[in-house]
Amino acid sequence: EPVLAQDGEEFVALLRRWPRDVSLEDHLMEWAMNRTKDPDQQAFDQAVIKMTVLAEQEPDLRTAWLMTNDRIEHALVEIFADRLRRSPDDIEVRMHAAAATAVVRVISEDVSAALMEGADPTSLGNTLGQMARAVHIATGGAIGDPVDP
Repeated sequence: EPVLAQDGEEFVALLRRWPRDVSLEDHLMEWAMNRTKDPDQQAFDQAVIKMTVLAEQEPDLRTAWLMTNDRIEHALVEIFADRLRRSPDDIEVRMHAAAATAVVRVISEDVSAALMEGADPTSLGNTLGQMARAVHIATGGAIGDPVDP
């Protein structure tokens, strides 16, 4: 559970740093390019991948994984409300956060499963770009583009 919780916190922190004048795809790509290749970070990433895959089969891990996603969704409500200059209570903002969280969860599960099966990461294509485009589509275009500062 701590591995999944920390990963979720790091993802939320990444989105809280998302500049208003930058697209989600560009923000995620910049983060990936500047990400450390520290062995400790790589070991943590491997642990996240394993826990994500194990969450499909282990009920306790599944609960932890879904609770992590629930925390992410609640944080995205605040982030999206600010980005859209709307209330966090706005039903559309909440639906955008739910849709974006589901997209991120499904893609994370799919990519993690492929990597655990031995897929070459380069064969998966631009998964962060895919994630950003899927969030954009899932939110009807409301989330993903740059917005006025």
